[in-house]
Amino acid sequence: MCMVEDMTNIILLTIDCFRYDRCGFNGHHENTTPFIDKLAGESIIFDNAFATGPYTTESAPGIFAGRHSFNSHYFNSHAWKAIPENSDTIASYLSEHGFETLAVLSNPI
Repeated sequence: MCMVEDMTNIILLTIDCFRYDRCGFNGHHENTTPFIDKLAGESIIFDNAFATGPYTTESAPGIFAGRHSFNSHYFNSHAWKAIPENSDTIASYLSEHGFETLAVLSNPI
C-alpha cells in the first residue's frame, strides 16, 4: 500500500548502446525517438549522467545500486558483474518508502 496520497511515478529507463545525441528531445533534427520524446516532455531529464564502467556489466551495479564495478562481481569472476545479494538498490529504497517496484529486463546477463 502506498503511503503517499498523490504518488509520483518513477520510470528508470536504461537502453544499452544508446546514442543520447540522436534523441529528438535532445535536439536531434530527425524523428528518431518519438515515444521517448513524448515521455521526455512529461519528465525530468538528467543530462549529466556518468557510467561507472565502460560496458553494460560494469555499469549496471552503479545504475541500480550505486556501486562501482570493482565492488561487484559474479561469484568468482571479475569479468561478470552482479550486485551482491542483500545490497541496497534503488528498488529496495523505493519499496521501503511506499513505492511498488517492477523490473522489465531484456538482457539475459
